[in-house]
Amino acid sequence: RLCVPKYSGGRDCVILESGDSNIRCVQVTDSVECALKLQSGEVDVGVFTAEEALLASKFIDNSTKVILQIVPQASSETTTTPKYKFESVAVVRSNHTGGLSGLRGKNLCHPGFHRTQYWSDRVLKVNLISVQKPPSPVHPSEIRTSISPSSAVELNTTSTLANYATEAGVVKELNSPPHSQSTKWRNSEHGKEFELAVVETQCEAKDGRSAVENEVYSLSQFFNSTCRPGPWVLDEWLDDKLKRDNSKLCALCDLPSTCEYRAGISSNHLGALECLHRGLGDVAYVDREIIKTYFGMAGNEGFSFLCRNGTLEPLDTEQPCTWVQQRWDTVVSRNDVAAALKASLLSALPSISANRRLDWTDNLANVMLKESSYVVQEVVTTNLKSFIQEGRVIPEPANVTDCRSYIRWCTISPLEVQKCEWVRQAGITHGILPELTCVEGRSKFDCFRKIEAGQADIVGINTNLGYLAKLVSAMKLHSTELYVLKMARLMVDTLHINHAKGVAWVAFIESLRSASLVDRDVCPYGASANSLFTSVCAPGSKDSDYDRQGLNNGTDLCALCSEADLKLPTPFASVNGATDICSANASTNPFYGDLGALRCLSTEVADVAIIEATNISAIIAELGFQAEYYNILCRNGTKISIRADIPDGCTLAAVLGGEVIARRNRTDSHTRDIANVITELDDWFGYAYHNYENIFHIFEEFNGTQGVLLQNNTLALLNVFNKQSSYISSYDDIKRNAYECSKTNNGAMLQSTLALLFTLMAVKLI
Repeated sequence: RLCVPKYSGGRDCVILESGDSNIRCVQVTDSVECALKLQSGEVDVGVFTAEEALLASKFIDNSTKVILQIVPQASSETTTTPKYKFESVAVVRSNHTGGLSGLRGKNLCHPGFHRTQYWSDRVLKVNLISVQKPPSPVHPSEIRTSISPSSAVELNTTSTLANYATEAGVVKELNSPPHSQSTKWRNSEHGKEFELAVVETQCEAKDGRSAVENEVYSLSQFFNSTCRPGPWVLDEWLDDKLKRDNSKLCALCDLPSTCEYRAGISSNHLGALECLHRGLGDVAYVDREIIKTYFGMAGNEGFSFLCRNGTLEPLDTEQPCTWVQQRWDTVVSRNDVAAALKASLLSALPSISANRRLDWTDNLANVMLKESSYVVQEVVTTNLKSFIQEGRVIPEPANVTDCRSYIRWCTISPLEVQKCEWVRQAGITHGILPELTCVEGRSKFDCFRKIEAGQADIVGINTNLGYLAKLVSAMKLHSTELYVLKMARLMVDTLHINHAKGVAWVAFIESLRSASLVDRDVCPYGASANSLFTSVCAPGSKDSDYDRQGLNNGTDLCALCSEADLKLPTPFASVNGATDICSANASTNPFYGDLGALRCLSTEVADVAIIEATNISAIIAELGFQAEYYNILCRNGTKISIRADIPDGCTLAAVLGGEVIARRNRTDSHTRDIANVITELDDWFGYAYHNYENIFHIFEEFNGTQGVLLQNNTLALLNVFNKQSSYISSYDDIKRNAYECSKTNNGAMLQSTLALLFTLMAVKLI
């Protein structure tokens, strides 16, 4: 059983499974799912890049073994294959003195942070920053996983045909002791690599700088000048501000105004060496392979490698000191089948001494090796952690102080905690600032209370809870359109709402109010429902969490649920045997959620149901719904089949379907921290992938479950302040108008301490 990334291996897997290969392809979302399946015994073997293996080694080390590595076939001019995919080195002039501390006040030539290159941020910052003082302590019971971004962000989504999950979060390391000679090397051992061990991070005395801003400021205080090309953060406004405020960090660049090396240069690693060789810089941090090429032509006299211990080695040293040694892609198997699989794969796959064959083994090579110029190479069978640690230190949580407290993500299930920990470690291994931790809550409402009490910082929610949390826009997720059913002058008597005070109901009432189909004093709180309909089924309406202001005024919003329950063709089988037809719980209430709303409608006690249409086809199929008897009523009064594609002209409102909320009274620097982490996570592990496209898809399902931590159907994060998005503007307007209506007609509302940070998706409502 072989892990195969989704959307790949199609034809080859068909041939493998139809022949006598004894190989079955098991499709996985990403390398994280492959690691989980290896751990559970659902697969036997998988291929991992070095970055994927680095992440997985924190979770599956005891249950797996590295049995082979995948390397390029040696050319005719080369007799051996390099042991490592790449090695990073620091180069200085041979007369350099003072070791690492001797770099203070000198000039740095850096390869930069363009995503088109093959180094992650952690490798690029390898050991250049240690810390001057630790951050404020965080109680261990509050820590689990967290995230950090730079300015407002939002999730860009797609049509209802797309079925992508959403999420965000991750980090970097924290909590090292005050800087000293001993702690500097302890930081080095924990993998903060070059930019993270030479420079002392100077923490802002007052809460004025974010983690990234502290990092950049510390570099500007340590080095005289640098060239550090590429985006330092993904937010363009903040990136531009950082470079303006710290212009000396771009002063050595050929194009200091844009912080770039000369146009047309083949590699920024080459640009960094040119910067050093021309006398502009005193140290360059680059790929060792570039050294061989560049100084082979330019001459290497007068330059040496700078080692971690501060000593120098000649450039012609055969095995010089390095900062990071990245392993080749690896073949990882379960412990109990490692020996047998190693022998089988060595005989089936092309190796240094054996070429491809014209049979099913060629299809296996296509799936596992991907490129025809690569072959398998035998390695000493060892556990994943030991294999990685031959060249890199595996970073640990809470070992890197970045002058920030943790950002605490509230989770509500063991599966959310598990994903949170993977996201946390993915951020750490990629050098994302600051670090996420995970806080465990019992429910989303419990997470609200933890955020209000300062015990958590953020939580992802479905937009159905957004109005209840009384959110204020700060960051959002842009997604599919929201459709609601227009009532023909409200000529209906009974209504089913999928969720008390959910986004469907709020959008529905706001649409009617804006179209003057109801009085302006009709607001989207519970009591208004009975002013429009003779009977209502609104699951959750009796739960105090759904009516924290007491606006239902004792109104029975579940009377219709009782009528529908009597009409069910077969009794509802609840999970624990208990049934509560007014609860906001799908396991005890047959009428909760979109499926429950259509189930209620099918009993014929209701005239209309307001639901999200994202998965309407699946719901119809599950219920055995007689779709021909039901229509969608469009904005213009026309009707279309419930099975039809919903046209734009039918749209009554376009809103967002998921959110991330945080404390309202957070500081600007804390908001920038959150924004930076979220956007970095999206950039590294979202759909705008670069070099690690299979490492971790944070917007896809996790361990076979969608919507873990965040909602489904998200493609990317966008800035919430981008009012050019109709989804953002529409959602803002709906929530603002609903809230103002509630305040006007019900006196002063309870002011929430929660604020919206990100929206996660958009939905269709019908």
